[in-house]
Amino acid sequence: MLLAIIIGVIAAVAMSINVKNGYRRGIAGIGEPVQGPAEGFIHQKIGDYDLSITFINSYDIEGLVVHTRNYTTNNIGDQLSPCDIGLAWGIVAENNDKIDFKWSHGNRFLNLFYDPEIEKQLDGRSNIDRHISNNHVIPADMSIFWQLRSIHTGDHVRLKGYLVNVEGITRNGQSFFWYSSLTREDVGDGACEVMYVTSVEWL
Repeated sequence: MLLAIIIGVIAAVAMSINVKNGYRRGIAGIGEPVQGPAEGFIHQKIGDYDLSITFINSYDIEGLVVHTRNYTTNNIGDQLSPCDIGLAWGIVAENNDKIDFKWSHGNRFLNLFYDPEIEKQLDGRSNIDRHISNNHVIPADMSIFWQLRSIHTGDHVRLKGYLVNVEGITRNGQSFFWYSSLTREDVGDGACEVMYVTSVEWL
């Protein structure tokens, strides 16, 4: 009886860790993100900033969540986009459980490290890079905010909304701007997607 209780407690702890931090898995058959024409904008006030969020493209992305990072500071970027969500599809999502990809977030970048020999298996670094993205997600409302906060590593999700450019200024002249990447081919600074999210779906 005591052994059963101990095993139960261990299992409960393991499950809570799994729910909190997510888990690694692979999913085959996830297609490319889809984007199309869009127009329009909204205004949003955050702290001292008057922000203009301009819709550049409609955006529909299905992906395997490989890493997430939540932000809670009063920094304007963190207030605008409360989390980064790293997504993979295609060959990277399919092999995520077979290859020791090391995912992390730092300074609003999604970082990936692996054995260089892996590149030969997956047709080069550029082929890997074009099947992953770091998404600065901007919730359309509080319901979307909490849904985005509930996304964990290992989830299979679909996000819909818009790729956007954000520009803002304060009364004393401080400026802020974020411009979304519009291609999956780029890397480094400026390669992140800035996404105004209107729908979250778990698949």
